[in-house]
Amino acid sequence: MHATGDSRAEFKPVMEDLEHLRADWSKGPADAVLRRGSVILRGFFCDNLLQRTWRAFGFEREPIIVGPNLELLLGPDLARAEVALAGGADAPGVYAAGFLVVQGNTAGGDPNPPANALEFPFRLGAYVGATSAVVAGKPITRLEVVKYFANAKGGAHLHLSSRGRKREEELVKRVSRCEGRILAFQRDGLYFELMSIGQAVAKAPDMAKLFQAMKTFFG
Repeated sequence: MHATGDSRAEFKPVMEDLEHLRADWSKGPADAVLRRGSVILRGFFCDNLLQRTWRAFGFEREPIIVGPNLELLLGPDLARAEVALAGGADAPGVYAAGFLVVQGNTAGGDPNPPANALEFPFRLGAYVGATSAVVAGKPITRLEVVKYFANAKGGAHLHLSSRGRKREEELVKRVSRCEGRILAFQRDGLYFELMSIGQAVAKAPDMAKLFQAMKTFFG
């Protein structure tokens, strides 16, 4: 059963947040804008807000988000990656994806990745749970990157149990090891990764469909 018009009214902030991502993140915003915007992505992913909005406006299943599939790009070399980032953002006039530093003196990554590895069609849940970064051979998901920025740098206020705080501290420790390791178009690679996630959501064709449905509803 789809949501009624009255219940759909609660999702107007989602339309406004999508509009912000579509308009402002496409231009390569300052790191401070990315940090604050990470709280939007946290709500979209952690609170399932994007999926609930998608269903409320009459769409089935999960929306498709297109982005690099880092596991396909790295292939068996994922385990020897010292640091890697999926990327996938539009830098000034350039689409950049697949950043990698490997152990040893030979090039890493799959030399013949699948044709769709750079623009892989993920369902929303798979996109959020897919590998976004690798540190010392250990994968970090897109959800973890977003939570790191929103919780540690974006000003999201969390009320956690002692166990939750411990998990949060472990997450911050793991993800922070990516900072300062890769420079992507004059931006720290981890910030570039966050921008890539936001841009992928903003420019997904399914998000354009959702945005238009909301614009029609809200006027």
